[in-house]
Amino acid sequence: MKRFTKYPAIIRALFFILLLNLTISVAFADKVLWQGTSTNISLWTMNTNGDYLFHREYGPYAGWKAINYADGKILWQHSGGQVSLWTVNSNGDYVTHRLHGPYAGWTAKSYATNRILWQHTDGSISLWVVNNNGEYVSNKIYGPYPGWTAINYANGKILWQATTGEISIWTMNAAGDYITHRIHGPFDGWKAINYANGKVLWQHTDGQVSLWTVNNAGEYVTHRLHGPYAGWIAKSYANGRLLWQATWGDISLWTVNATGDYVTTRIHGGFSDWTALDYN
Repeated sequence: MKRFTKYPAIIRALFFILLLNLTISVAFADKVLWQGTSTNISLWTMNTNGDYLFHREYGPYAGWKAINYADGKILWQHSGGQVSLWTVNSNGDYVTHRLHGPYAGWTAKSYATNRILWQHTDGSISLWVVNNNGEYVSNKIYGPYPGWTAINYANGKILWQATTGEISIWTMNAAGDYITHRIHGPFDGWKAINYANGKVLWQHTDGQVSLWTVNNAGEYVTHRLHGPYAGWIAKSYANGRLLWQATWGDISLWTVNATGDYVTTRIHGGFSDWTALDYN
């Protein structure tokens, strides 16, 4: 400590600012979740530019398959129907987990912001509220609605798609109660991939993507079209990033601005035995 104090105050201040910024960037860095052909997973931590920082690898665990990562949690499902909700720290290190189920006929669809979305074979959904440890708190059940399948839950919204191509964006309150919804489409050749952070990601059969901006009520505001790019498939959108994967294994992590315009990209891979599941 005495040796450090010999440097001018401005140098010490700059050092601590740099250290603080580095700590914040890692603590709040986003993740890419990969799954291997043997069902092992790799959780990558990325910086704000989409550059790889480090990763943690887990598994394989017999019968278990990862579904998604979001908000410090990894959602797994067993072939027997049980789910495991892992809590990981900012580096992706395993901290603890909670097991739920199995519940006959129910399959977990996604996790986000202390919610687990389940869907039953009859088309019903159950939206669970869980606490920060992943323990069950409460749930709400909806449906079934013939022809409709829930895609994901994120940021107080449930995204549904119908067999006829329409989507429905539900707005929910903090308890998981339905508030309102908006229906869009159908649009020939287009299929919704996911909803997150006020955006709906669509992909066309020709490979083109459309990134919609919607308001808090789920109403369409604007969109941006990208592609198609030969061999590339859009995987997910979240937090200003659009994740693509190529047929040869590479991923491309796009940064887009608030209106969905392309800003920059980072390409990683390819990893022939790995598939990117999502970015969050």
